[in-house]
Amino acid sequence: MARILVVDAEPLVRDTLRLLLESAGHEVIEAADSSGAAALYPAARPALVISDTVRPARGARDTVDELRRVDPAVRIIAMSGGASAGAGEDLDAALQRGAAAVLAKPFGRAALLDLVRRLLEEG
Repeated sequence: MARILVVDAEPLVRDTLRLLLESAGHEVIEAADSSGAAALYPAARPALVISDTVRPARGARDTVDELRRVDPAVRIIAMSGGASAGAGEDLDAALQRGAAAVLAKPFGRAALLDLVRRLLEEG
């Protein structure tokens, strides 16, 4: 399967995504923020990045911009808390900056894995 980079400030979210993705056969690497993601990306060369849009220091906009500077062809799924204020705007902004797709939290296992599968098949 594929190597996937998960970017989220919350360890529990990263752990949950890692378990879901690994159960589908993927290899997962993790970063807590966009700086960590940009540092890991060149050596890891993941097939896909899944990044939260709401983090204390930086959002997915920064993650999308930073990773696209490293690799203009990077494929990113931006995710955000569906009930949080501004989540829809953050997801729209991530799409405008080049995210391949978005997921509004909460989302189910099937929605995540279907989207990952579709993007990996396209990429």
